[in-house]
Amino acid sequence: MKRLLQASVFFVFIHFSISAQKVNWGVDFNYFFDNTEFAKSKLVKDQTMSGVHFVPKLDISIDTTQSIVAGIDILMLSGATKRFQDFFPIAYFQLKKTNQQLLIGSFPRSKSISYYSDFLFADSIQYFRPNLHGIFWNIGNTKNYFNIWLDWTGRDTEIDRETFYAGISSHSQIAKIFFVDFQSYLFHFANTNPRKPLNKLCDNAQALLMAGIDSEVFNNKANINLSAGLFGGYERERTPNSVANLPLGFVSELKFDTKYVGVNMKVYTGSPHFIFYSKYGNQLYWGNPFLRSKSYMENKVFLRFLNSEYIQGNVALKFHISEGQFMHEQVLTLNASIDKLISKKRFEHL
Repeated sequence: MKRLLQASVFFVFIHFSISAQKVNWGVDFNYFFDNTEFAKSKLVKDQTMSGVHFVPKLDISIDTTQSIVAGIDILMLSGATKRFQDFFPIAYFQLKKTNQQLLIGSFPRSKSISYYSDFLFADSIQYFRPNLHGIFWNIGNTKNYFNIWLDWTGRDTEIDRETFYAGISSHSQIAKIFFVDFQSYLFHFANTNPRKPLNKLCDNAQALLMAGIDSEVFNNKANINLSAGLFGGYERERTPNSVANLPLGFVSELKFDTKYVGVNMKVYTGSPHFIFYSKYGNQLYWGNPFLRSKSYMENKVFLRFLNSEYIQGNVALKFHISEGQFMHEQVLTLNASIDKLISKKRFEHL
């Protein structure tokens, strides 16, 4: 069955390639190294994550606004005995018009909701869940937009539960420097097929509402973003006598960014989120586990040692304060568009 599916995808892909008006190809190389020194924490796992995503793909134009994109995201983890750790198929329809974008199928997180705060989606989600499977529809531009999206993350089987995310986010730039930003999702954690009576249906909804200022400084050579707001949730394990947990807390954030260096500081104080984490773990929660405490601070200092159209390299130090403990994390990422590098070399030799 697996070989039949692979063959079917291949022939459909070839058919579109032949009949399409224009075919563009691309190959992305994405390396990540993330070392978390969290041994002092009782909330977050102490681990090192390292690997490479190799992503070949074709963009097949239907007309000036519509295309079919097909490819595969190959994950190779550093030091793993298994050469290829996972394969994430990419196959989606794309509609791009002025102030509108529609994605349907299996598409990269980087093209849809990668801007979501790590309060809602931890950084490791990008490493190990690089694609969304569903729909992303965005109206607007980078300063004013509204979108809805759906991500099916689990199909019900005898072992696996049915799970999906449904989200809404928006951003509005008021006057020149003031803005309001909203990010949210609902995660539905259902049952297996056939149903198992001991499995409890769970809901996990999280929402982050921020307002602040965003301005260019130092002759437009740097950007400063200062905001504050509320981070709330709705968490429930559906049992006859269950009562929903409604965590709510205050969030403040400062971002200072230049072409090569930057700082990002975040503070949360309020009710603990993710109260069922000890029972369900990351089956139910994909957000930052540090938010299980009443207060949390994260400080990030980063350096872009490579920053061009073709390749971006970043190294960051993160400092976390939680449970009365000081912890740190080191992150290195390298992202390259191999197709653009090849085209650049060819152009230079003309």
